[in-house]
Amino acid sequence: DTMVSRGGPRMSKFHFSITVHNKADIIKDVLDGVKKSMGSESHLFPNLDGCTDASEQLIDEWVVENNMQGRVTKLYTPDVHEILSINNIMQNAVPPEGDGYLVVLQDDVILRDPALEHNIETLYRFIKENYNLKIGNLTFRHGVVSNFDHTYQCLGQHSLIEAITGIGFSDRPLRLGEVVERISTIRSPQCYSFDVIRTVGIQDPVLAPFNFDDYDYSIRCVQAGYRNFVMAVNCYSDPNKGS
Repeated sequence: DTMVSRGGPRMSKFHFSITVHNKADIIKDVLDGVKKSMGSESHLFPNLDGCTDASEQLIDEWVVENNMQGRVTKLYTPDVHEILSINNIMQNAVPPEGDGYLVVLQDDVILRDPALEHNIETLYRFIKENYNLKIGNLTFRHGVVSNFDHTYQCLGQHSLIEAITGIGFSDRPLRLGEVVERISTIRSPQCYSFDVIRTVGIQDPVLAPFNFDDYDYSIRCVQAGYRNFVMAVNCYSDPNKGS
């Protein structure tokens, strides 16, 4: 039950995507933030998930107002859980070959980082060249060390770290530009390389709508030989306008 606008993904190194459900009050602010953070060759894939308000109309207006024709491809899902919206993005916004990155954000996140693409590429290259590691689930929000308690059949966690742009989970948040490794890294926003999505696959649809997808995907990345990181970037979410 998914649909993609005609034309398919455009080949570029950075693809940005937004999961959108009835955010007419702030969607243009979110789009403005993405534009400030994306390069001149990057492409945007807003996924309209069963919107019943003016979100799509406002996106169309914004495209014209900002001369973004040809750089925005709308995707559609019929009011499904966010996990399934992200799956639709992964399936339609990632080309079958070529290197690149998919940045995914929720519709209440306003990016404020014009150096975002540069910093992402620098981090991937630094981790590869200095530690010979491949990045799996890179998020810009927070992360934890996960452990399994097989006696009680539960997933434990400790050593939570959060970016300074978060909501106060950590008493020692990451300053902008700081990076740490964690087993499970939690959105939003977050970034996947095209290689990770082709190798690890989409989110497990069985988990919709139970919200353990970040943990599951992070662990699957580790099992596939990747390592997961949190990087603090400049972004903002108004707790009164989103989840």
